[in-house]
Order: sequence, then structure tokens, then C-alpha cells
Amino acid sequence: MTGKFGFTMAFSIVYIYTAEVYPTVLRNVGMGMCSSAARIGSITAPYVIYLGSYNKALPYILMGSLTISSSAFSFWRPSTETFQKQWSRCRNVRGCVMGCKKGNI
Repeated sequence: MTGKFGFTMAFSIVYIYTAEVYPTVLRNVGMGMCSSAARIGSITAPYVIYLGSYNKALPYILMGSLTISSSAFSFWRPSTETFQKQWSRCRNVRGCVMGCKKGNI
């Protein structure tokens, strides 16, 4: 029961944190994309166990490599402050509705 409580608490914290990462203008799109990715992951996750019929270590290798690759990609993610500076410069450009074009930054 303690593990279930911890998992629920962690999910709630991650859900709130994810909403705060995106600026207000893009928050709905960002949360929708994250929710879609989570749903796809939850649909495909039960099938990972079937990889163990080919090799016992294969599910562990897959999950471990996905974890390591996602943590490696997070190093190249720009900080929130940098993104907010770019977004504020882009908002002042005439004709920029949803995102910044390459030449505007």
C-alpha cells in the first residue's frame, strides 16, 4: 500500500511540474503531447514482458536503454529561463503567432 501511495504521489507531482514547464501560451499543447505519449507508453508497456520469451535480459535492456537515453537527452534541453527569453523576443515580432521562426531569434 505504501508503494501505491508513493506512485500516486509521484504521478501527481510530475503532472503538476510538467504543466509548469511550458509557458502559458503553449501549456495546452504541451500537456496534450505529454498525455498522448504517456497513453502510448501505457498501451505498449505490457507487451515488453513478451520480449522475455526470446531472451530473459531483453526487457531489462530495453527499459534500461530507454531510461539512459531519456536522461542523456535531458542534458541538451534548454533551461526554462533561456526559453522564456526567446519567447519574449519572438512575441514582439510581427506575424509570429505560435512559434518562433529560425530567423526571428
